Amino acid sequence: MLNSFFSSVNTRDNNVLPEFPQRVNDGVKLDDVYFSPDALIKACKRIKPKLTPGPVGYPPFLIKQIISSIAGPLSAMYQSFMSVGKVPVDWKTAFITPLFKKGASSDPSNYRPISLTSVFSKLMERVIVINLLNYLSLHKLISKEQHGFLAIEDLPPTVNGFVLPAVIKSLFHGTGSVPMDVDWPDCLELFARGHA
Repeated sequence: MLNSFFSSVNTRDNNVLPEFPQRVNDGVKLDDVYFSPDALIKACKRIKPKLTPGPVGYPPFLIKQIISSIAGPLSAMYQSFMSVGKVPVDWKTAFITPLFKKGASSDPSNYRPISLTSVFSKLMERVIVINLLNYLSLHKLISKEQHGFLAIEDLPPTVNGFVLPAVIKSLFHGTGSVPMDVDWPDCLELFARGHA
């Protein structure tokens, strides 16, 4: 019953990117993300230790305990994933679990789906987000009007919720390219509903 409801409220991506004018010079691009061991250790500190393990089965609290020992090999592994534009098949899988919001527990619309993904993919995503933010900030691609999206020590919802999925999607589909387009109508709709 919940699966049917969750499927009915999602939209299918039509794979058509909207027109987006170039806002940087031709030679300016984000063509690489560097996964240094220090960046991985720092990003791992921001992962909540009590999160449930995803499909791979490693709990976040364990990874947080051993990150200093595995940061070097992870760095090399992530760098190789970026160079070929692919991630492990297991990272494309998520356990979907319903989270009760409020109201009658018998009503499927009172639940929201939570995707439990691999802690290793979350760690890689966080480093990508940090690199994206640095790039966007350095080239002044985030306007002053968007300051509310930028928390000092936190990841901004705009990048985490809209840009990051496009980057990760390109890795998952093996295109190796990193699209930077945002579906603004959907984005604004989320804000109107209070989800961002």
